[in-house]
Amino acid sequence: MISPRGSQRGDQGWTSLDALLALAVFAIMAVAVARLALAVHSNASAYLAAVKAAIEGRNGFNETIIAFFQPH
Repeated sequence: MISPRGSQRGDQGWTSLDALLALAVFAIMAVAVARLALAVHSNASAYLAAVKAAIEGRNGFNETIIAFFQPH
């Protein structure tokens, strides 16, 4: 069984530093997930616009593929 950190000293609880570090890690991960979701959303909407234009005959297949890989 894995013992909690500090259990050898008789300290079973979290310190304020532990809580602060956990909060910092949570905040960093939340920002990373939000940025990833925004990137996926913006690329997906650009791709769907290019596919719609290709279906309507305004551009060809190559332009559709190129539009998907362009940074937006």
